[in-house]
Amino acid sequence: MISQRAGSPRTFTNVVTNDRLARRDFQAQDLLSLLQRKRDEDAEFAYEFELDDQQRLMHIIWTFPQQKRAYARFNDTVVFDNTYKSNYFGMPFGIFTGNLGPNKLCDTVNFATSVER
Repeated sequence: MISQRAGSPRTFTNVVTNDRLARRDFQAQDLLSLLQRKRDEDAEFAYEFELDDQQRLMHIIWTFPQQKRAYARFNDTVVFDNTYKSNYFGMPFGIFTGNLGPNKLCDTVNFATSVER
């Protein structure tokens, strides 16, 4: 018999399965709506997106005000890295990161986040 205590493999599987079911109806329009609400709450929040001719999400990038300020200050080194289709939308998920300056070589900052087709 598989244990039902917290942290057991069975409990973890149930949590993951329930999470996937809860997100099943989440669509690109929901992401755009979420980002628009953030923009309505904070005029400095920025996002850009592009739809294809079938109105499917092609690209989206967003950045928070503190990320824009960090980029303005520490933009001499920018690294872009992405996963390959391992997210809910099956699209590459990318992050733009940089270094916080010569005195903090191990400290990084996220400048922006993107999803691309």
